[in-house]
Amino acid sequence: MSPVVRAGLVFGLAAVGAVAGSVLLPIPCISFISVIALGLGAGYTAAKNTNATRDQRIGRGATAGAIAGGIALVGGTIAVIAISQLPFMQAQIQAGVNQALQQNPELAGSGIDPAAIATLAASGFGIVGGICGGLINFITLLITGLLGALFWKGAPAYVPAGGANYGAPPAGGYMPNQPYGNQANEGGPRVYDPNEPNRPQ
Repeated sequence: MSPVVRAGLVFGLAAVGAVAGSVLLPIPCISFISVIALGLGAGYTAAKNTNATRDQRIGRGATAGAIAGGIALVGGTIAVIAISQLPFMQAQIQAGVNQALQQNPELAGSGIDPAAIATLAASGFGIVGGICGGLINFITLLITGLLGALFWKGAPAYVPAGGANYGAPPAGGYMPNQPYGNQANEGGPRVYDPNEPNRPQ
């Protein structure tokens, strides 16, 4: 498993836990703040663990963020739907339905079963809330994954031993496998090897 996929997987599962915790605990914005932090961590970790250069880090951070976002989208939706069916959540929704019926007597006298309304409300909350929240988390993790990679300074680009111009002849130097003399310009001076036996006298 590549470091980019591993980072996306780990931070994506952590994001699912943050989403589940935000539903269970009555603390507003806990999920959003946690997802931002996890996205930044995913992008930075992916860039660092792959020793990405400055040109590579953004792509790898965005990839890790997208993987984490996909996991958060699917896993978070399943978690929200499952939590909405728990007995204590059903009781809270039932209490909310009963309060709404008390404030609207015309609905209470219409023969609507409060328990059925509570069940439908719980299912609707789980599906709509899970999907909408999952899409928001996906986009957030994608963007913050990209931004998190920018915190990695970037590994230096590879330069072969001897520098970028390694293998090139020095200025005015001799190029091997080149014919003697300036044959491209017949009117120019010719340079001969002094050890050449057939050179003109």
